[in-house]
Amino acid sequence: MWSGILRLFPVALAPTTTRTWNGSTLSPYVEVSRGLDFGPGVGPRLGNGGTDAGNEFNVAGHTAASLAQAITNGDYLSFSVDPIAGTGAVPSSVSFRLWRNGGSASRNFAILSNIDGFTSGAALVQATYTDTGIGSQHTLTANMPAVEALTEPIEFRLYGWGGTAATSNTHVNLASLNARFVAVPTLEFNFTGVQDTAPLTALRRQDANLALTAGLNFGPGVAPRGANNAGNEFHVAGFSTGSTLQSAIDSGDYLSFSVQAVAGMAMIPDSVSFTLWRQASGSAADYAILSSVGGFASGQQSAQAHFTTVGSGNQQVFTGAFVGAQPTTGPVEFRLYGWNTATSLDSTHVVGASMRARFASVAGSPIDPTGSLVVQGDLYHLDGGLIAIDLGGHVAGDDYDTLEALGKIELEGDLVVSLADAGGSPFAPALGDSFNFLSATEGVTGQFGDVALPLLSMGLDWRVDYLPSAVALTVVATADFNRDGAVDAADYVVWRKNGGTEAEYNLWRTNFGATTGAGSGVKVESLTSTAVPEPASILLLALGAALGSWRGHRSSTRVPSTR
Repeated sequence: MWSGILRLFPVALAPTTTRTWNGSTLSPYVEVSRGLDFGPGVGPRLGNGGTDAGNEFNVAGHTAASLAQAITNGDYLSFSVDPIAGTGAVPSSVSFRLWRNGGSASRNFAILSNIDGFTSGAALVQATYTDTGIGSQHTLTANMPAVEALTEPIEFRLYGWGGTAATSNTHVNLASLNARFVAVPTLEFNFTGVQDTAPLTALRRQDANLALTAGLNFGPGVAPRGANNAGNEFHVAGFSTGSTLQSAIDSGDYLSFSVQAVAGMAMIPDSVSFTLWRQASGSAADYAILSSVGGFASGQQSAQAHFTTVGSGNQQVFTGAFVGAQPTTGPVEFRLYGWNTATSLDSTHVVGASMRARFASVAGSPIDPTGSLVVQGDLYHLDGGLIAIDLGGHVAGDDYDTLEALGKIELEGDLVVSLADAGGSPFAPALGDSFNFLSATEGVTGQFGDVALPLLSMGLDWRVDYLPSAVALTVVATADFNRDGAVDAADYVVWRKNGGTEAEYNLWRTNFGATTGAGSGVKVESLTSTAVPEPASILLLALGAALGSWRGHRSSTRVPSTR
């Protein structure tokens, strides 16, 4: 769980030039999907004697007689935020700071959001101000009611009403949001409107690397309990009357669902959760979670619990963790067993089901982002796995592939990079170009086992940069013109035959005798220097090398990695 702040400052921009501002302080777990902006019923206070103090929104148009009318008219300022993939936002408060620019300015203000709806009865906070002037600033703060983690865009609006003239204006010079950010499940079922309809396949969240192969369903020993269904749930009857988990296993008394990683990925199950409550004292008192990871036998349960409370106000979140689970490409089934009921008619209400997983590369099945790929959790690039990256330009996720993990990345497997078509010919990276193609919010460890990179123009080569939370490819200058790992006379021959520049020659001469392995000390600075005459001894050595063995160009090369 993380805490975060969003602050929106309209800093030194006149309202006549732009309508929106993005965050000046922004948590990495949230994006501004729409900057602070005018609603349809209001606008900037332009000229005509209006006072613009700068660093603010000078707003005119809050002339409605009531909040309900202001809502109808669209008399508000608003901004929207969107949690990044894999995280959920739990807003705690939202604030606007304002001051009235005269007696005719709006007196009444309220904050609303799309969480509770934009109706007059859903105001989060409401206030009336009568003072005026820049010295009479007010911070209107709404403390948010408790909500579960939100993964969709969240909009906040500041409404105003009670202004007595169309030109009356209010100055808003701060908008901010405080929220907590939490990790959300890799896959979570949506129970909205459910009345025991099985299998349940509606999902609230689903990682792009995970597929639901069997929806939440009743096992052979249980069935829906039609009576007393509270809605938005599975109401289950038939859990075992026996006193042991084995009795429930023998009778098939469970709910279950199955998931599987998509092609090219392996799944490492982390945990599975069920949220439930007992109808009455005779309902199943004991529950266990089993899975195909460990097997469906007594003693293999990932969690077991005994519950005594009853009623919808006593919901229990029951979670099983999978310690030491190995990567798998096949389906994984999760089951919730129940037993120790008074009769087979006594029931349990299941109102939530979700699971979390990490992902790993698979030997023989490359991970090919094809644009931008986000893994909602950790990624383990295992030995024998392959990540394939295409470079076709300079825009991340558009012109070249990117891979991001909302967790950590551990590297062991290989990397293959190709140059994509860029308008009729392969993309040609230039000196100094850098491509940040892999990143992880919780850091990158390890290195690629093998790196295959495309050839560049003579005098250019690749450097693999392993950063704390990213891996990048950078185009650098090199004097190893034939790419054989050493700067020697053979490179001079290549330089001569290809009409090399004076700057390339000087780089070769400076590094003559060096090797291009990591830590070799070969200079890779930009090629800027004055012409230097060719020493006779070097010319003779070059001619001798030309008569010897010749190493040709390769289509790709393994490049030493540097930290």
